[in-house]
Amino acid sequence: MIDDTLLRQVAVLQASLKMLESQSDVLSDPADMKELGLYKSRLSDYIEAQVRAGDLPRDPFQAIEQRLSALSEFFAVADQEFQRLKSWKAGWINSVPAVGLADLQSARTELAELVAEVPHIQERLAQRLSPLDWNDSLDLHAELLACAQCVSCGEKLPQHAKWRQKPYQFTRGEGDYAKETSAHFTAMGLRIDGLIALHAAHVKALADTEHYLSNDAIRSAEKSFLGMGKDRFSDVDYTPVESRLAKVLSVFVQFKSLDASLDQRLETNESKAIDAELDQLRGLTAKPDSELARETMALLQGFESRVAAARKARKKRKVRNFTVMSLLALAVPAATSLVFNEYAKAGGKAVFAKEKAEAAYAKSSGKRAGEEKVIQISPGVTMTFCWCPAGKFTMGSPPSEADRSKDENQVEVTLSRGFWMAKTEVTQAQWQAVMGANPSHFKGTDRPVENVSWNDTQVFLTKVNALVGSSDGGKMALPTEAQWEYAARAGDTGPFSGGTLDEVSWNCQNNQERTHPVGTKKPNAWGLHDVHGNVAEWCWDLYGTHETESLTDPQGATSGTNRMLRGGCWGGKPIYSRAAFRGNNLPSSAMQYFGFRVARSSVLQSQ
Repeated sequence: MIDDTLLRQVAVLQASLKMLESQSDVLSDPADMKELGLYKSRLSDYIEAQVRAGDLPRDPFQAIEQRLSALSEFFAVADQEFQRLKSWKAGWINSVPAVGLADLQSARTELAELVAEVPHIQERLAQRLSPLDWNDSLDLHAELLACAQCVSCGEKLPQHAKWRQKPYQFTRGEGDYAKETSAHFTAMGLRIDGLIALHAAHVKALADTEHYLSNDAIRSAEKSFLGMGKDRFSDVDYTPVESRLAKVLSVFVQFKSLDASLDQRLETNESKAIDAELDQLRGLTAKPDSELARETMALLQGFESRVAAARKARKKRKVRNFTVMSLLALAVPAATSLVFNEYAKAGGKAVFAKEKAEAAYAKSSGKRAGEEKVIQISPGVTMTFCWCPAGKFTMGSPPSEADRSKDENQVEVTLSRGFWMAKTEVTQAQWQAVMGANPSHFKGTDRPVENVSWNDTQVFLTKVNALVGSSDGGKMALPTEAQWEYAARAGDTGPFSGGTLDEVSWNCQNNQERTHPVGTKKPNAWGLHDVHGNVAEWCWDLYGTHETESLTDPQGATSGTNRMLRGGCWGGKPIYSRAAFRGNNLPSSAMQYFGFRVARSSVLQSQ
């Protein structure tokens, strides 16, 4: 009977001999050469004796090569199985418009089958190892590397020790391969269940919208339809309800069109045309005492008041302009008078609205960097903001910064207005209060919401702005990339702000393989927590290269597909948590690494 221990010993001895022979050109001492020859002779005699005793096969090296070939096949099959499991529908699930309920239910069934298949895959892989007598007591890797030096097929084996370990661990249901597969299946299951729930919500929202429209509850219908967001399922017919809603809302579209051109048309003496359009709008009827009728009448009354006020203001400006121009004609050149006259004409709603918004925002601005303000975003739920004053800073990283990326060129940026930045990343409690659901993989009310796309954040912000309003001249929005880095640095020019890496960041070195409650790491100088790590934070901008000149209030590239992600995440390397690191991804991409933070900027400044 073949002794497997002897077979491995022979392989190691032969490998050692091969290494000595490869160095024979430096063995100049005859005694060394004689000892090498004696060693070879004794090894040959030893092998022959074991072969005669039946403890080794006639050609032990052929047996070793066969075992290494089997191992090479095991590595290939294990990696193929892992890649198949990990990549299952990874791209498909993000394409919501391409799927329907049947597709999602089929995917959920397929996922359950895959989960059930994993133990069988591991068993099949273990059976491939059985001819090698693989078990926990053997230092198999060291022996196989030694064996590989004396047989030709050794070059087929993976050479990186950590990589070689993964297939073995996967076979036992342990290690990185097993964790990654499990995490992928869990994330996919949550995503599929979430989409099935969203599909049901869309069907209900369409029915609700139809009901509201039938009763002329126009605002309720609009809110119900917009609440679905922009995603659409392939097996749901949105067109009839959407067309009917658009038709009902056309009256408001007409008001908007008339309102946008009012000042210019009054200046060009189109009063009769405006009155004719108002008469046309008055002729639009709805069910008596319906919500639509009340909305229409309220709009008409408000608009008629606006028209009257605009005409009155226009008459006053004409008188003022005439008086001022008469005086200026005596004291300044004609060109200056012309400029002043054009400026005086720039009145009306747009100017007044701008002045009002500017005054409100100036009044609500902070007095010092880091000053805090609490805003209620939903009944019983608040969000704390820190003031980031207007100023200049250097965006990007210097050439001397370790692990610097090629797209981190430095540029001088001026932010002309201060803004409020949320003290922490948006939590799951805050998201749940506004959206009514929680998509996060790592559940916890005080943990950051994750598994949200850039598109998802826009739905959240639209709802928050509707709840909060803009009486203070501000608006909730994603920060621009420049605002984010300015606030994250808080005057610091190094890679991390507020302390050492471990003091301020949750990353792959300390994450315990999950997100952590917000605010548990040290804040920066302006009171902001978790700008380094925990979850990567969506920003407003499209991804593009940094400009090389000075910029004022930049809002990113004007074209592109990906949106910016800043700050690194719990699963990322520390270098990705640097203040200057620039991540990006498709706006539809939602992963357990992605979250966001809210800024409140001037209505005139925000997107």
